[in-house]
Amino acid sequence: MPATDPSTISIVVAGDRSTAQLVVPSAFPRQNLNARICLAMLQEHGVELTGEVSAAVEKLLAQDPGDGHTLTGIVARSTPPTHGVDGDIRWVVDERKQEEEEALDENGDVCHYSRSAFTTVKPGDVVAIIDPPSEGTDGRDVTGRVLPAREGKPAAVQFDETLMRDASGKLIAQHEGVLYRESGKATIREVIEIRENVDFSTGHIEFNGDVIAYGGVRDCFHIDAAGSVEVHGLIEAAHIKCAGDLRALGGFAGREQGTAHIGGNLEARYLDAVRGRTAGDLLMQREIINCDLEVGGDVLASHGAIIGGRLVAAGRIEVGTLGSGANVATELVLGTIPALEPLADQLADLLGKLETARQKLVNEQQRIEKMSARGRLTSVDKERMTEIMYELPPLAQTLERGRGVLEALRERIRDRRTVDLSVNRRMHSGAIVSVDGKQYRVSEQCRGPMRVFLRGQELMYQRGDGPAMSLAEIADVKLRAA
Repeated sequence: MPATDPSTISIVVAGDRSTAQLVVPSAFPRQNLNARICLAMLQEHGVELTGEVSAAVEKLLAQDPGDGHTLTGIVARSTPPTHGVDGDIRWVVDERKQEEEEALDENGDVCHYSRSAFTTVKPGDVVAIIDPPSEGTDGRDVTGRVLPAREGKPAAVQFDETLMRDASGKLIAQHEGVLYRESGKATIREVIEIRENVDFSTGHIEFNGDVIAYGGVRDCFHIDAAGSVEVHGLIEAAHIKCAGDLRALGGFAGREQGTAHIGGNLEARYLDAVRGRTAGDLLMQREIINCDLEVGGDVLASHGAIIGGRLVAAGRIEVGTLGSGANVATELVLGTIPALEPLADQLADLLGKLETARQKLVNEQQRIEKMSARGRLTSVDKERMTEIMYELPPLAQTLERGRGVLEALRERIRDRRTVDLSVNRRMHSGAIVSVDGKQYRVSEQCRGPMRVFLRGQELMYQRGDGPAMSLAEIADVKLRAA
C-alpha cells in the first residue's frame, strides 16, 4: 500500500508479487529525486534489483512531469515460468494413407472403392514419430523468488512387442499386419476385424493375413487376403480372393457378377449365381443356384440342392437334390481335375507345336540329303544342313522331356480322378452328368438315395441297395461340346 506521508516515495508490490510500482508523490522535492534513491526504496521493499529494473526506473524518471504532479509507473515485472510441452505422437502412416487415398485412378478421378479404413504395415515401416516432452523454464517474481515450471508429460501411447521405439523416437513395425490404435494403445495384428459391412466406409480390403467381417460385403467391393476370410453377413455381387478358406456364413448372392477364387475350402450357407473356383472342398448348407464353379476337392451338400449352372468337381459329390422340377439345366462334370487338366492340355498343345517344328526340320533335312545324293548341293544348302544338325538334337531332347512331364501329369490326374455322385433325396429329369466328354441328360425323375459311379469305362447308377445299372438306361447320351 502507498505510504501515508504525501512527501515520501512509496513502492506498491502486487499481492502475487507479479509487479512492483514506484510512486513519487507531487510533494516530493524533485531536486532530491534520482535513480539511486528509487532503487534503494525498491530494495528496501524486497524487490530484486536487475538491469531491467534499473532501466525501467531511469525511463520513468525521464518522464517526470515535474513539481506538482505525481509520478507513478511499474518498474518491475515477474518473469512467468515457461511450462514444458507435453510429448506428442505423429502418425506417419496417417499421412501416407491420406496420400494413397487421394491418388487418382486412370481416369483422373479419386477411386472411393479403394479408400481403406485400415492401415497395413510391414516390418521396418515407420508408423509414427514420438516427440519427447520438454522440461520447461522456471520464472521469477519481482522479489527474486523462483516460479517453478511444470515439466511436460510423455506422449500418452502404449505399445507391445509388435512395435519398437528407437533412440530417435521412431515407432517401427516389427511384424506384418494391420495397425490398431485404441484408447492410447497401439498394436499390430495378423487379422483384420471389420465390425460392420465392407463398403465405402472400409474400401476394398487387401491384406496379407486373415479377414473377419461381422457384417456383409456390398456390391463391387473386393476382399483379397493371403490368409482365410470369414464373412458373417451377406456377400453380394462382390469379389473374394484368398489363399486360405472362405466361410460365407450369411450366404453369397453373386447375381452373375460375384466371384470367388479360394485357395482352401469354401463353406457357405448358400451360393447364388457365383462364378469361380476353390482348390479344396465345397461345403454347403443349403442351395447352389445357377453357379459356375470348379472344385478341387469334394462337394458336400447332403441336405442342400444344386439347381442350375455348371459345377466341375475333382472329388466326390454328395447332394440332397440335383436339378429342379422345372427342368432347369444343371450340369455336373465328374472325373476331372480342374487344377491340372488345363495344364495338361496346354502342355499337350505345346508339344504338338514342337513336334510339328521337328518334323518340318526332318523333312527339310531329307530334302537336302536327296539333293546331296544327286550332286546338286549348293553352298546355301550346306550351311542350312549344318544349322539343322544343330537345331534337331536339342529340340528332340525338349520333346522327350516334355512327353515325360505330360505322362506324369496325366498319371497324377488319373490317380486323383474321382467319379462318385450321391443324391440323397431326388435327381430331377433334365439334370446332366458329364464324364469323359460324354453328357448324360437324365430323362426321368429318380428318387434317392441314388449313387452314380464309374465301372470300367461305363457310367453306372444304383438306387439304394438295388442292382447297379448303366446310367444310359435313364439318360440321353451325347458327346459334350468342347
